[in-house]
Amino acid sequence: MKIMLSLFSFCLTISFLSAQQEYKLDERYTINQGGLFSLDTEDATVTITGSDRNDVSVKIFRKVTGKHYSNNKFELQIEERDGDLFIKEMRDRKGMNYTVHMNGEVEYTIDVEVPNSVALDLKGDDDDYKIRHINGNLKIAGEDGDIHLENINSDRAKINSEDGDVILRDFTGSLVLNNEDGDFKSHNSFYEDLDVEIEDGSIKIHNGSIANCNIETEDGDINIDASFDAQANINIVSDDGDININAAGHGGTYTIKFEDGDVDYTKSEFKLTNDTKRYRTLKTTRDGSVEVNIKVEDGDVDLSHKS
Repeated sequence: MKIMLSLFSFCLTISFLSAQQEYKLDERYTINQGGLFSLDTEDATVTITGSDRNDVSVKIFRKVTGKHYSNNKFELQIEERDGDLFIKEMRDRKGMNYTVHMNGEVEYTIDVEVPNSVALDLKGDDDDYKIRHINGNLKIAGEDGDIHLENINSDRAKINSEDGDVILRDFTGSLVLNNEDGDFKSHNSFYEDLDVEIEDGSIKIHNGSIANCNIETEDGDINIDASFDAQANINIVSDDGDININAAGHGGTYTIKFEDGDVDYTKSEFKLTNDTKRYRTLKTTRDGSVEVNIKVEDGDVDLSHKS
């Protein structure tokens, strides 16, 4: 009897919803040029676009169809503070939120337009992000979801993701990326500093240039097809995966330490200066001060360096 009463009491704390529920917001808010826009949400498709506007346009649409059980009412906290704008999805302070869908669906979109000089601080749980035309600093902390960045100019961009792909196009600046499970793809981007750590996922960098780079992976291939700056320092550590580098621009020295795999290189573009069972040193035929250091446990290395 005590168990049945406890279950009955538990069920009473849940609201049973069978009709459609909608939340709509279409508002404008003030923000300083160079101010901070902060967003903390769950399960949303988020689009943020920068422009020459002076305020922030926020459009949110959330629609629940079908039947679902939930102990949590959807609510947003929006605050303009000292020239910054904060939007946060409210959650149970005890951390006991739950929603069970029965033949139901949730459509949840957030479309934001901001001045392109603002900084972004984004936190998401199962959120997908599409961010374009931003010239400020960028910070994203996501658990599950893909992140797309396009036409971003950021002195300091930091992304932490647990599960999802990170895709950059036309990025300029410095990036720190930590990703547990997902691929990193970069196209036509120019990195002053690039620091990438991925546990399970591949890395593909196509076009653009790199000045300083630290890459570390546990399981996944690394493909770099880009130019290296005159004083570039490139460090790559891989436990399990192939490494392919097709570099252009300034030459330099490549040092490769490997345990199980082959090291191949284009003979017309490199001169072998040191060769042991687990160690190779190569010098490009083109002069330069680039330093590339590669350490791989289980995987092949294939190198080319075009003038």
